[in-house]
Parts: sequence; C-alpha cells; structure tokens
Amino acid sequence: MVIKAHIPDKHNPFYRSLRQARPSFSGERVNVISLPFGNPVFLFFLNPNSIDAFPGCSRGVVVGQYTHPIRVEVQNDFHFLAIHLQPYGLKQFLNIDASLLTNRYTDISSFKLTENLYQLLYEIRDRDELIPYSLDRFFDEVQCFDVSPTILQFVDNLNQFTGSKTSEFMNEIEVSEKTLLRKCKKEIGLTPKEQLRINRLFHIVHDLKQRNDWMQVVTDNHFTDQSHFIKEFKHFAELTPTHFIEKGFLPIQQLPPLRPFTGDK
Repeated sequence: MVIKAHIPDKHNPFYRSLRQARPSFSGERVNVISLPFGNPVFLFFLNPNSIDAFPGCSRGVVVGQYTHPIRVEVQNDFHFLAIHLQPYGLKQFLNIDASLLTNRYTDISSFKLTENLYQLLYEIRDRDELIPYSLDRFFDEVQCFDVSPTILQFVDNLNQFTGSKTSEFMNEIEVSEKTLLRKCKKEIGLTPKEQLRINRLFHIVHDLKQRNDWMQVVTDNHFTDQSHFIKEFKHFAELTPTHFIEKGFLPIQQLPPLRPFTGDK
C-alpha cells in the first residue's frame, strides 16, 4: 500500500493532516487500521465501491470522534483520502452536536459541504500535487460556524500537554469544570478526560515509532508504573504496546465496528 501524507507547515485552523492511500501493486488486499487520535475525519472513497466497510456509503463517510480502533478491509483497487480535522471540526464545518457522531459515522451525502468536497477531490484524484492547494482554497471559501473560545483554548492547550488530569487546565481556562464538560461534549464529542487521554496516546504512539524504552515512556507521560501504561494503551488500542510495534498498526483480533448514525444517541 502506498500512503501519501500532507501535514501543514504551520497551525492550520481547518485540518490537521491529509492522507491518501492506494495499492502499491495489483491484487493487493489489505486491512487499514486507524487508532483513536482525537480528531473527526472526512473519509472519501475516490474509487467508489472499493471499500465496503460502511454499508450504504459508497463514496465516503463523515466519522466522528472515536474511542477504539477502526479496521477497514479494502479491495485491491482502493483509493481513499482522509482529512483529519481539528477536534472541533464537526462543529466548525457542519454545525452539529458532535456527540451525535461519537463512535458513529454517516454518509458524506448527509451534508452539502462534504458532497461538494467529494466532487472537487474526485475531479483531481490523479493530480496529487493539486490536492493540498485545492483543499486550502476550498476551506478558505467555506463559511465556518462559531467555535467557543473555551474550546479553542482547550484544544490549543492540548497541543502542548501530555498529561491526563482535567484539573490541570482549570488554571488556564476561566470556566467551571461543568461548563467545560458540556462544551466539550457538544463541540468535540468527547469529555475533557477522554480527549486528554486520547491526546496522550497520540503523543505516545509517535514516540514508540522511535523507541521502545517503556520505563522512559512511563516517566515522560506521568504514569504511575509500567502496568498502568500498558492498561491505558490497551484501553484505546486493544493491543499491548509491544504488539502494536510488532504488527505495525495491524490488529491482533477483530475490532468493533463503528455504528451508523440513525439520529439517536
């Protein structure tokens, strides 16, 4: 599988990263796994019907925040592109209660914005060099919905924080813990605690690509001991850190699927 990634050189108010994948040779059929990294995703299938993991969604899905890994088996002619948004991306672009899509997905045709974005990407699907530029122009012209200053500040702090205690944010954000909880659920989809824990996992995963010194990871990320670290890692990744490294993101067991969004929480 060939994966191309684009990560903006500077802080992007619209999306955190752009990734697309295609088979590297004919006949390849692979499992693609995505761990919970604290971001909703616009996932576009640029070769329609090549991914059958989301019934009734042939061209792509809007995926909310998720708290477990997602495994997708793709056919040998797949071509998908994933836009990982800021944590508040569903509120910013679609103006929806983000908690409605927590651990759920819906078809891209559910929203005019994602329908239009699919048409744009489909037309330039073979022009890789145009995609980041075209996306920037597209988002520059989108009328964004308001995101609360509390959430903007919360997310900004997340980018510089590797702990897991909500109370540590209270000195920086002049709002009650109850208000922060309500705003996070509505605009991000997760509780502050869940977002903090997933954010820490994100930093750990990137660190583990470079080393496997478990005790250093435990110390750097404020775990009480190694067993605490392993328990926390398995909670979100559903496999141990050792297996994660050995398998290279491939799961060791069947992972739970996302639920379609039917309008009910």
